[in-house]
Amino acid sequence: MFAEYFKIAIKNMRNRKIRSYLTMIGIIIGITALIALITLGQGMQKSVTEQFDKFGTRRIFIGPKVVTGFSGPSGVTELTQKDVETLEKLSYLEYVVPLLSNNLQVEYNKRKEIIGISGIGTEDIERSFTDLQVELLEGRFLEERDHYAAVVGYRIATDLFDKKMHAKNSIRINDIKFKVEGIFEEQGDRNYDYAVYTPIETMRELMEKPGAVSGITANVKQGTEIEVASEKIERALKRARDDENFQVTTPQKIKEQTGVILGIVNLVVAAIAGISLIVGGLGIMNSMYTSVLERTREIGVMKALGAKNSNVFGFFLVESGIMGFAGGAIGVAIGLVISYGLTAAINTTGFVTISMGFDYRLILFGLAFSFGLGMLSGTLPAMRAAKLKPVDALRYE
Repeated sequence: MFAEYFKIAIKNMRNRKIRSYLTMIGIIIGITALIALITLGQGMQKSVTEQFDKFGTRRIFIGPKVVTGFSGPSGVTELTQKDVETLEKLSYLEYVVPLLSNNLQVEYNKRKEIIGISGIGTEDIERSFTDLQVELLEGRFLEERDHYAAVVGYRIATDLFDKKMHAKNSIRINDIKFKVEGIFEEQGDRNYDYAVYTPIETMRELMEKPGAVSGITANVKQGTEIEVASEKIERALKRARDDENFQVTTPQKIKEQTGVILGIVNLVVAAIAGISLIVGGLGIMNSMYTSVLERTREIGVMKALGAKNSNVFGFFLVESGIMGFAGGAIGVAIGLVISYGLTAAINTTGFVTISMGFDYRLILFGLAFSFGLGMLSGTLPAMRAAKLKPVDALRYE
């Protein structure tokens, strides 16, 4: 019986192609938004998780705190070399790496670009990058004896300038000659592929900020709980600085914060998609009511030939369900194309890397929900069709 309903419903939809597409437009838009944006959100969340999993479970970040006023953020406090020295004295920290970052002019092969430069403490630089699984393609890491030396990211060496850069080449940073000592392997992460690292003392000289620090990375010794170490670091810095103008963050905290933000985004997306789906459901209901009116005589003939109320009800219910399912299928296809297209485009820029993923549960949910919504929207029109009396239906003009 269902097969017969299905054939008749498909035939009727083909005979009313334009109306069918216009009826499904709301569901198509809703499912497209749902699939595209949630797929992008899941890909971003996966990328963030992978990135912080790469950092490991023993890494802590210490940075300046944003100073806020009545009118919003008004500035950023600074860390200093004294903070680094305070952390280096803590027995439960394996090593401490200070950073000082700024955008400076880099010249290579007569071409100039503004690039983010990071001055880094050289004492434990190799161990720090090795822990992050960041290896060198050419050359070596910076050493304590280096001064005007740099290690550059893969994309800067291969793509940014007209000529490919190699270890032992020279670049100019703020018109000062630097020797390229090493080039990172490609990481697929802009933070490394487009990075330039110099010794932190050299960076302080370039910025004319002796003792300045932008941020500090501390690695906790094996066997020490990272949350306990984080609390101890806060207390130690508070005593040494006599203020709380800093913030201590662990990868787990950042993952949790990112998860909350992406969760809110997904809720907003779901709300927007829900509105479109409600509009789509009303469109199907309206279309089915119109279909009942147009086929009143046909319903009368069906009943006169022995069709039961349940047969008429089932026929219209299946048709509305198929209409919803078709809209959902189109929406799923468009949503996947958009999400994969945007993911590829975003990844090409190199600013952010989003993992491409295929969540079959989301696809099945989109299809099942659109089919269910179609049937729900067609329930009242189907009931009206089923209740028509054969004599009245045959007389209808």
